[in-house]
Amino acid sequence: MARFPIEDSKLPELGKALARAVNDPVARTEMERDTNAYLIDAGVDPASIQGLTFTVVDDTGTNLNIVLPKTIDEKKVAANDQDYLAALGQSVVLACTF
Repeated sequence: MARFPIEDSKLPELGKALARAVNDPVARTEMERDTNAYLIDAGVDPASIQGLTFTVVDDTGTNLNIVLPKTIDEKKVAANDQDYLAALGQSVVLACTF
């Protein structure tokens, strides 16, 4: 269910870049201005996000954002696949729990 492919080894680097954007207004502005370049600088393979655009939004203490997936597996939903449905549910409650 990844939104774009990234090597597991690059995830800590991506996490560090996201932390910078949360804590540093300059980094935040850079991320908002050119999210693709910011992600590439964080180790994301340019080919994996080519043609994609991103919207940066904030969760706050009183406002949470729910991101709807671009597609779902209708067969798994129709089959009541509990693992798949649980993963969809987790995407809502675990998206930004920090």
